[in-house]
Amino acid sequence: MKKIKSTTLYYKGKGSDKVYVATIFEADGGGYNVAGANGPRGGTLTPRPQNDTPVDLATAEKLFDKLVKSKVNHRDTPYVVGLDLNSSYEPPANTTPDSTIQPQLLTAIDDADAAAQVVLDDNYATQEKMDGIRIALVAEASGVVAYNRSGKARGIADNILIEAQRLRQMTGDFSLDGECVGSDFHAFDMLSLDGEDLRPRDFVTRHHTLVGLLSALNRVKVRSIHLLPTGFTEKEKTQMVQSLFARGAEGAVLKNKHAAYVPGRQPTEYKYKFVQTASCLVTKKNAKDSVAIGLFDLRGQLVDVGNVKIRNSRTVVKEGDVVEVRYLNCLPGGHLYQPFMVGVRDDIDSGACLLSQVHYKGQPRA
Repeated sequence: MKKIKSTTLYYKGKGSDKVYVATIFEADGGGYNVAGANGPRGGTLTPRPQNDTPVDLATAEKLFDKLVKSKVNHRDTPYVVGLDLNSSYEPPANTTPDSTIQPQLLTAIDDADAAAQVVLDDNYATQEKMDGIRIALVAEASGVVAYNRSGKARGIADNILIEAQRLRQMTGDFSLDGECVGSDFHAFDMLSLDGEDLRPRDFVTRHHTLVGLLSALNRVKVRSIHLLPTGFTEKEKTQMVQSLFARGAEGAVLKNKHAAYVPGRQPTEYKYKFVQTASCLVTKKNAKDSVAIGLFDLRGQLVDVGNVKIRNSRTVVKEGDVVEVRYLNCLPGGHLYQPFMVGVRDDIDSGACLLSQVHYKGQPRA
């Protein structure tokens, strides 16, 4: 269904932190539907349909306005209009970003020998390549907001937001780059602290500041925000890479110690994957618990690359979604061999689903 109009509202008080989304959709068979959806911020929203059968646009607009007005003027829990913080209702990635923070992206190394040379290079540090959702975590006096790699605000686990606000009270405003894996945030870079933009500083300085910031949480027994381990010496780096490979991690990140944090794809910042992954477009939901997936070739033509099983019953996947797929290699016909769905990607659009991502059988790899 095509989204025509959407407004997000939120309410915080009396021990609650809730989101309500009102949306007008164009119905598949013609006409329009108005739907509400509510739930805890960062959690799953419960649908609240406002009409049983499609109506004309004028009627839909009236239903929509009435719904929003009822939430704003509610006697006990008055909502206010705010940023859309729930990923299920996030605007397309090509809209204007909510944040000026744009992520630094890595250049892939496909050859094991080339990756080993960088690991042994004293100019580089090593971190684990996490298998989660890329997040810039910004904590200010006005609150804590998580931004995806497109710069759009999105929901994350409440325990991370609460811990980030507590940390801000101890250290001042800050912004971190990291990866959300479930209800944990793994910080791997520091972007600002107490009003100072640290992105022009070298990685060693940024990392040292990050260590100092997170040390304020050392007394907390159960933590949601973690420092991602980093190897700086040759011994630390080689042991880390060997350990990551042995336990089946996704791969390693190789960061230039002397480089500033620059947005966009950087030719001297690397990632080396032990397994192959690709962002794929869902082209059809199959009768069984799987979906058909495709990738765009150099001519912009969509190429069928096979089917992948939906990860579990909690994973909601629909046609047009982008999913991250782990696979062994790509067969000559274009199909992904032994695909496994990692999850739905709500932080990138279909334009990133390119056939050029894939690794073909017989190419150099780990």
